Amino acid sequence: RMWYDDHPLRMFVESGILTDANVNKLASKNLYSLEVLAEMTSGELGSLLDRPSRGKDVLMCVHAFPRFEISVKVAPITGNILRITANLTPCFRWRDQIHGLSQRYH
Repeated sequence: RMWYDDHPLRMFVESGILTDANVNKLASKNLYSLEVLAEMTSGELGSLLDRPSRGKDVLMCVHAFPRFEISVKVAPITGNILRITANLTPCFRWRDQIHGLSQRYH
């Protein structure tokens, strides 16, 4: 759970992988998009944080952030009924040290 205006990587501060300073530095540079961060190398991320060794941790957290790809197919069955098929594909790496052994849904 997080505020809408908070950085998505803030959730990794609690697990001890990232520090508040790392996340604040990314936020101060307006790097909120996980897609943009995922395209960067660990070296580029490390240079943005002024700590080359932390770039690898940030990149690992970007790839561990829960994201899904959704594809939907809609087909008419009758004039009033539609068949809707939705496929959810996870686009992240599950890590027990970050996510735990299971995920609760509320």
